Amino acid sequence: MTNRTFTRRFRWGATVALITGLFVMATRGVVARMLQALPDGDGGEALTVLPDGRWLTTGGADDGALLGATRLVDHRGRVEHVELGPAWRPRTEHSATLLPTGSVLVIGGVTDQGESGDATLIGTPGFDTAGVSSALGVPRSAHTATLLLDGRVLVIGGRDARGEPLASIEAFDPRSGHDSDAPYMPEFGAFTQWPAQLHLPRSQHTATMLPDGTVLVVGGRGGSGDVPSAEIVDPAAGTVRTLDSVLHIPRSEHTATLLPDGRVLIAGGYEENSIAVSQGLWLVRP
Repeated sequence: MTNRTFTRRFRWGATVALITGLFVMATRGVVARMLQALPDGDGGEALTVLPDGRWLTTGGADDGALLGATRLVDHRGRVEHVELGPAWRPRTEHSATLLPTGSVLVIGGVTDQGESGDATLIGTPGFDTAGVSSALGVPRSAHTATLLLDGRVLVIGGRDARGEPLASIEAFDPRSGHDSDAPYMPEFGAFTQWPAQLHLPRSQHTATMLPDGTVLVVGGRGGSGDVPSAEIVDPAAGTVRTLDSVLHIPRSEHTATLLPDGRVLIAGGYEENSIAVSQGLWLVRP
């Protein structure tokens, strides 16, 4: 088997829709068909791989207008449009994280009211929607949202309403802060501020769950250009530390793939002025 990362960038490139998974060589044609079925647009949509293998795309923009459409793409490249309920608000540059329950947790992004702090649950397979009772402490877009081993979701960095990169981290707890035996009920979950923050604020970065439960944050766009550094967020200890090694080419909107030996492969992305990074694969050993 080969671990492959597939990247699709749209005209703005506000968000890269990134899919990482294990595919045998015979599935190349399947993935190519699914990628070709994705619509063009300004970008900013989120793509989530569902348990049945289909891809769910939410939000995004086209010609500067927010898209309300939600699409499902199957292995044949067939596209199905999904109507979401009234709890859904069109948005771009949000996150969409698959939870253990099979629901998709959509957090933040840019709506017609600016940067959003709300969260919405999209149920599968029925695609019913429900608002989450809690909201982000800091509304944000272009952040990451990583599912932790204990079922919480860690929201890292992003941009605030002024367009400034964020260093703050928030945790979404579907158990509302109760003990680990409490029911997993994300609709009643709560966002809490993380005790530590990134050493360098950033947006459009990557956040990769490592085998030991820590999260590797790499690159992204800072206040004065692309950020070359990488940081490790430790959910158990509530700490953040900076790695000694840095990216040879600072970048944002790249991909980060966890390899079987525990290293993380950084590829692609964009330098400042939207210049595509055409070289310089970078292996991180946390």
